[in-house]
This record gives sequence, structure tokens and C-alpha cells, in this order.
Amino acid sequence: MKKILFLLAMILTLCGCQEADTGYTDDLTKAQAISVTAAGTSEVLQTITGEDSITAFVSALEMETWTYQSLPDDVQPIGSFTLSQNKTILFGQTSADPALYDIAVITLYSNACIRLTTGGLDLSFSVRPDTAEYLQSYFPTN
Repeated sequence: MKKILFLLAMILTLCGCQEADTGYTDDLTKAQAISVTAAGTSEVLQTITGEDSITAFVSALEMETWTYQSLPDDVQPIGSFTLSQNKTILFGQTSADPALYDIAVITLYSNACIRLTTGGLDLSFSVRPDTAEYLQSYFPTN
């Protein structure tokens, strides 16, 4: 089972490296809310809503520039972005469930590192310094 999960993670990673528009950006823009939470707390600092605001946030991530890497031991968590959306209305259903469900979590670490957790996958990346700076701007400085 571990070999299958490893193989799946490798395939997703390698496919993502082949072209700039991987489709992940489109998946993340389907979020209906993004909750910003500082590390070590459950208090939501800000909630990003609205199609334009969410699209701008996902675009600023510059996912096509992310580089897959193991998370270094010396990095410290700064905060996380939890992307949520309604469940999809299935055939025969007449009304949507108004609750939002988490679809992905992006955790920002020091040294321009992030971890993307979605669909049972937990992947670590290094990001460009300007992307890390943009994400860090959502958290108060000490």
C-alpha cells in the first residue's frame, strides 16, 4: 500500500513539473473561503472570501514556480491557509449543504518553504522569496 501511495505522489509531482499550467491553480480557485491562522493558535486572523479575492490569492501563490523538496528540519511554522468549499450537489439533490468543508491546507514555514495538504497527500515545496513574503504578510510580525 505504501508503494502505491509513493508511486501516486511521484506521478503527481512529475506531471506537475512538465508544464506550467498544472490545473492545481484552477482547483484551488474553487475555494469559497480561505481562513488564515497563525501557527500555534486556532484563532482565525482573517477570512478571504469572494471570487476575485480568492483568485488573486491563488494567482499570487505562483504554483508553477514551486519546487518539490523535503521540509528541512530547521524550519519553523509561521501559519496556515485553510481553503474550504461547499460539497458538490449530486444528481437528484435539490439543495446544497450550506456548511464549508476543508479541501486543502497550505502551511507556510520559515526559509520560503510550504506544505500543501490535500486529498490525503502531504507535499512540501520551496517557493520563491517574493511568494513567501506575500504569504507572510498575512501574519502579524513579532
